[in-house]
Amino acid sequence: MHWLIKGSKVCIFLFLATSSCTIFRPELISNLPPIEEIGVVALERESNFSFEIHTDSTAFRNGAPIIIGMSITNNSDSAVLVNKRFLVNAPDIAKDTGSGEVYLIITSSTGDTLPFDAIAEVSYPVQADYAILFPGKKLASNHQENLSRYYNFHHKGEYCITGYYYNFYSEGIEPKPWQGKIESNTITILIE
Repeated sequence: MHWLIKGSKVCIFLFLATSSCTIFRPELISNLPPIEEIGVVALERESNFSFEIHTDSTAFRNGAPIIIGMSITNNSDSAVLVNKRFLVNAPDIAKDTGSGEVYLIITSSTGDTLPFDAIAEVSYPVQADYAILFPGKKLASNHQENLSRYYNFHHKGEYCITGYYYNFYSEGIEPKPWQGKIESNTITILIE
């Protein structure tokens, strides 16, 4: 969403994945705040990016490695600096400390959420961990993670996996990188 303030008129532009544009005129919206209260000139939305996870198979033998690949796509009109490490960490650690860029929520067929069963000591990212992601381009992780290192898939059955790309760290990084959280697609795997 972008706010365009020109004179006394405010226009709101919504850019969707279909590249369509909707313009709202303030006189058509009864509860639009006055210009003085808006205070935001441009707001980057997470919908300008997509985060995708995938596995090379949908079925795995119990105890076999479960390899997951990850990528982020820039659906916006601007080049953006993004964290390219795609390091997996526990949800609470990633969210609370910014240590790690990806956390996964894995739910079994019984509805239980699998705990993150590893200790992942991850340093804060440095400038070399960032890359420019141009409009319409995809950045894939340069490594694939073995989920069996972090989660115990000890029961047979289906598991649903949803990933979250999460970056709020920017200290010492120039230009300032994109910050926010993006939810991935959900994939289903079977442990046989």
